[in-house]
Amino acid sequence: MSLKRRLEEKSEGLRANLPSEPAMEGGVRTPKTAPGQMFVFREAMGEADTKIRDLEQRLQQHEGSLPTCSLDARRIRVSAFANRHALNWTSAEFDAFKQDIAAAGGNVQPVLVRPVKDDAEADFELCFGHRRHRACLDLALPLRAVIEEVSDQALFEMMARENLFRKDLTPYETGTFYRRALKHGLYPHQLALSKALNVSPAMVSRALAVADLPEEVVGAFPSPLQIQYRWGLELVEALKTHSEDVLEAATRLRAERGKHGARAVHHALLRRPASKAIPVKAGGKTAATIMMRDDAVTIAFGKGRVPASKVQDLRKLIAEFLSGSL
Repeated sequence: MSLKRRLEEKSEGLRANLPSEPAMEGGVRTPKTAPGQMFVFREAMGEADTKIRDLEQRLQQHEGSLPTCSLDARRIRVSAFANRHALNWTSAEFDAFKQDIAAAGGNVQPVLVRPVKDDAEADFELCFGHRRHRACLDLALPLRAVIEEVSDQALFEMMARENLFRKDLTPYETGTFYRRALKHGLYPHQLALSKALNVSPAMVSRALAVADLPEEVVGAFPSPLQIQYRWGLELVEALKTHSEDVLEAATRLRAERGKHGARAVHHALLRRPASKAIPVKAGGKTAATIMMRDDAVTIAFGKGRVPASKVQDLRKLIAEFLSGSL
């Protein structure tokens, strides 16, 4: 089947499957109020229309059908903007996908590549089709591809659009995808990126919050692909208010990795200790203990450590400390 016909079928399928009732936003939450449902419904309609327009534009670009060629998958490098985490290649779903590629003797749907220069190990770079490329690479099969000259920004936006018709990226993959584009200077700021991809600024911020979590926190989860958008925002807030507790929990959970599910890890990272004792040393011995419970702090001195004659001095010292911190 030609590329033109496949695009026509996708466009027809999208028109036939426009949502007839309010949908969930990213599978996270369904609005319970009528206005909220109507807002989500209109948003879904807008997204479907955007997909259809994009398909029609791509169809016009490929009018006459661009020629495909068979390339050595080993001579094609992965893009710097690749948005699939390496864990995807170890999933049962990818194994099934690879079996389909093997049964067909290669990728039926071609990938898109662009020529590269000054790279002794590669002749081309992937624009989209990383799953198909990886499957053919593992199976030692040639890769069917279309070759085009594509700029970095066009490549990035092409990848983003391509994922409208593929398995959804996880929050972590989406966030790292956006972060790479910003680091490479493809867009001056998050707002410009959101406009270019037709994604809400709030969604971009939520994705980046997940991608920008400290390595210790990400490593506490069984897989970074299991971190949800909402969890990212909650963990960012927790790191602002009690980062030591979060990082301490993350270190412990990382050592126990595999023993807890992602949801349990998320709850454990957010949980603040009921109380925390911090020893104060003097002369090599514990002279006092600072006890922390939620936002309350108490100090207990060892017996005989503060003589009665020094209590007023201690009171004055504490008052001066507190007045300086207010």
